[in-house]
Amino acid sequence: MTDLGSHESQQRLALWEVGAAIVMDHPVIGAGPATYPVLFDAYRTEVLDPYWADVLAAYRPESPHNVYLAIAAGSGLPALAAYLGVMLGALRSTATAARRLTSRERWIHAGIAAAIAGHLSSAMFMSAEVTSSWTLWVLAGLGVTSSIRGRRSGVLTSSP
Repeated sequence: MTDLGSHESQQRLALWEVGAAIVMDHPVIGAGPATYPVLFDAYRTEVLDPYWADVLAAYRPESPHNVYLAIAAGSGLPALAAYLGVMLGALRSTATAARRLTSRERWIHAGIAAAIAGHLSSAMFMSAEVTSSWTLWVLAGLGVTSSIRGRRSGVLTSSP
C-alpha cells in the first residue's frame, strides 16, 4: 500500500471508493449486512473510472478490504461510531491501567494495548474474519476487566 501507483494499491483504492459511495448513499442504517458483494457491480460502473470498472468486472469482491468501511456500508455510520467507541474505550482503559500497575502487570497490559492497536491499524487494510476477530474481543475484555478489577481493589489510583 505504500506505492499508491501500483496496480494492487489502485485496485484496493477502487474497492474503498465503492465502499465509500455505499456509505454516502446509506449513512444512517447502512445498506444491510454483507450487501457489499451484491451492490458492488452497480456501484462499480457508477463510481469508478471506466478502466477500473472493466478490470474489476471480472471479480466479485466480498468486502472493501477495510473493516471500517465494511461496518459503515453494512450498518451505517452510527454503528461504526459505536464500534470505534468500544474499541478505543477498551484501548484507553487498558493503556491507563498499564501506567498504574506493577512492572510485570504493566508489561502485560502494554502488550494487550499494543495488540488491540495493531489489530485496529491492520483493520484499515483487511476484511473482518473470524480467526483473528475473536482475539481482539478477548484481549479488549481482558484489558477492561483487569482495569475495572484494579480500580475496585484499590490497586489503581484515580486519574490526575
